[in-house]
Amino acid sequence: ELLIGSPAAAGLRPELEAILLDEEAPVGPRLDALSCLLDDGAYEPVEVLGRLIGARTADSLRLASEIFMKTREGAPYDLLCGALEAAVDLYPTSRAADRSRVIGERYFLRRLVRGLDADKTIRLLDDLSAGLSCTCGKERHNCHCRDGASKVVGLLLDNYFEKVTSSHDPDRVWEWVRN
Repeated sequence: ELLIGSPAAAGLRPELEAILLDEEAPVGPRLDALSCLLDDGAYEPVEVLGRLIGARTADSLRLASEIFMKTREGAPYDLLCGALEAAVDLYPTSRAADRSRVIGERYFLRRLVRGLDADKTIRLLDDLSAGLSCTCGKERHNCHCRDGASKVVGLLLDNYFEKVTSSHDPDRVWEWVRN
């Protein structure tokens, strides 16, 4: 915590990245290490971002979302799309498993999606909903294989309609709905 905003943090970049990427460490110190790294204007988080997304855990995706929110336009689109694809796995594939989840565990997804502009949201909607179909072959009422993807796409849809209706452009809404 003492290093956040300190110029000394730049000299400790490897150690801070080690803390950030340590899956065994609690999320609090990992967030502090990330804050130190992101306060360094010369720091490029792309490699670390890819590693966090590759871990596919709730904590690593939360940390990745913090990077996306801090570097709005600087983060590559393919990593953002990959993070949302990985977030699909944070949702259980059965109703019973959902009850055992920690409340608010996936709230970072709402914060991340809320910060996206309409154009990026449209592109993500197209990419994440392409080919969305049942893979389990169960009856529709017993199928939960698309639940995670539907939740993420639903967040994007909510954001899309908030952004588009707030800009008072109903023609754009209907154009997207027709397509």
